[in-house]
Parts: sequence; structure tokens; C-alpha cells
Amino acid sequence: MTEKPKRNDIADIAKGLGILLVAAYHLVYRVQDGAADQAIREGIWFAIPFFFLASGYFYRPSPGGLPEDLRRRARTLLLPTVLTELLLLLAGGVYCILAHGYGPRELFRDVAYTFLRPELSAQLLPGWGDVGELFNNLSPVWFVWTMCWATLLFLPLAAFAAGDGRKTALCCAALLIVQLPLYTLLPPTSWSISLAPVCAALMLGASRLRQAGLVRRLLGLPPLPAALAALAAAAVHFALFRFDGTDQVYTGALGTRVWLDVPLFVAEALVGSVFWLGLARLLHGAGIAARAVAFIGRHSLVYLLWHCFFGMVFADLMRTYIKPGPNWYVELTPAVFWKSAAGFVLSMLCCAGVALAQERLKRRRE
Repeated sequence: MTEKPKRNDIADIAKGLGILLVAAYHLVYRVQDGAADQAIREGIWFAIPFFFLASGYFYRPSPGGLPEDLRRRARTLLLPTVLTELLLLLAGGVYCILAHGYGPRELFRDVAYTFLRPELSAQLLPGWGDVGELFNNLSPVWFVWTMCWATLLFLPLAAFAAGDGRKTALCCAALLIVQLPLYTLLPPTSWSISLAPVCAALMLGASRLRQAGLVRRLLGLPPLPAALAALAAAAVHFALFRFDGTDQVYTGALGTRVWLDVPLFVAEALVGSVFWLGLARLLHGAGIAARAVAFIGRHSLVYLLWHCFFGMVFADLMRTYIKPGPNWYVELTPAVFWKSAAGFVLSMLCCAGVALAQERLKRRRE
């Protein structure tokens, strides 16, 4: 039996921080355009490309080549996502029938929108009305669909480049050149498929960064230089966000400056990673807190797919607003804030329960 590779604790902490940020963005109310809102939106602009960078960074080619790589990604990413969404649509459908007055039409509409996304579903199902609570709280799955499309570009290009720096640079440049007209000339597409080139470029570039050992050198810096580098990166990222940032990547928007959006999106991903990895490194020695965040990072897919679903249920139980959807911003009162914060905490605990159950099932199968 081959020994499993040891996980990178700092990387797991970084991913855990990213998922916690995403969950807070979706579940916790704050003053619109206030300091907390601006900080979370800036974090979301970075968190989306960071997970593409992480996927590329930890890519290792399979002994069986491209076919085995495709099967592995389908088995570890696509299949669990499809099965989870089917489970959530079934359980959530029953829940929404009981709690939100759903009928067969509303249920079928939200199932279609979950898998086909609104851009395509609205054309296939004209007149079926707007989406409901069920879709709104399963909609974070858009990221996985986009990751799958980007992976279809990334894997053959990674096999072609095979660690060659010049080939990798040429492939990244070609992807970004293709991305520019797709981004500026096409309307938003289902699954954000039109963003696949830039996402694949991030994955390909990150795989080369690992081979060059640049991230390892960054994490190996003494504490003071590492802290100064992280602070400088945070300042640059803040300036980039003020100039071109957006939290609307799920709609196909990379920024607000049209032609500049694509290169600035890549730049902020690289700059933001310096700060984010520095923060994860700092947290690494924080005992139980570090272990808890690393656990979240190891199970980031579970937290991504389940957190809004649990948030919806707890919001109903506390008789407060469900944030994803038309009540994204409301008049903020102490009760609204504290109920949303409680929903966030309870949602994270329930996600942990799902993750632990999955771990137990996996150990039994082994």
C-alpha cells in the first residue's frame, strides 16, 4: 500500500480561512458599504481565484496520464458535488414545501436553475418566474461547475507543459489572450464557462510556482520579513480593490474596468496570496484554533455546499431574514445582526458534523 502524502497544514488553514470568509459573506448581515462590508467584499474578490490557485498548486500528474487525471477529478470533485446537490434538493425540496409554500413547479424550477444556472434556465424555461429560497441557498455550487470547466482546460495544458517554465508561460499567455474577447464581448454564461480560460491560467501558473519553490521560500522567511511582505501585499490588494474590485465574480464580472479586469484579476490573486498565506502561517501556531480552521480547510467542499442550506433553516427557526436572495441587505438592527451571527456559527457546527460523518464513512470503506 502506498503511503498517503502528508497534508500541508498552512495550506489547509488558508483554505479554511477562505471558506469561513465565504460563509460570513453569505450569512452574516452588516451595514451596506460599511467597513466590514467592504472588507468582506474585498476578501471575496480574492477568495475565488485563491481556490483556483490552490487547486493548481497541489496538482500532481497521475501515473495513468490525462485519462486518469480526468477520472480522479471527476471522482473527487464533480461526483461528490452532484450527489450532494441531489441530496440537498431532495431534503430542501421537502423543507421548502413545508416552510415556504413550494409546489412541483417551484421545485422543478429551482432544480433546473441549480444545475443549468439562471443564464441558461431562463431561456429554456421562460415564464417560470424568478428563483426561490431553495436555489438561492444552493447557488454557491456555481464555483464547482466553473472549476470543472477550468479543469478541462488545465489538465491537458499541464500535461503539455510538463513543468517546463517556457511552455507554461506560453500556455498562460494564450489563455489570457483568449479570455479577453470572451470576457469583454460575451454576456454572462451559465456555469461562468466563459471565465474558464483565466481560471485555468491561474491553476497552471500556480502549478509552476510550486515547481519553482517560490511559495516554499515565502513560507520559509523569518517572521519579521514575512510579516512585512504580508502587510505590503495587503496594502497593494486594498488599492487594487478600490480601483477595480468586485464581489460579483459569480455573475461573470472580474472587476469594473472592462479590458483591465482580466490582468488585474490575475495580479490581485497573486498579491492577495502573499497576504493570505502569511496570515495562515501566523495562525499555524494557534493551537486548537489552528486545528479547527485546518479541519474546515480539509473539508472545504462540504462547507461550500452545505453552509447556506443550514443557514436557511436556522434563519427560519429564529424567524429572521434569509440572507442569500432578495434580502441580501436589510435595515441592520442588533437583533438582525446577532441572529445572523448565530446562524453562521450554527451552520459551521452542522457542516462540521457532516464532515465528521463523511470521514467516518470513508474510514469504514477503507
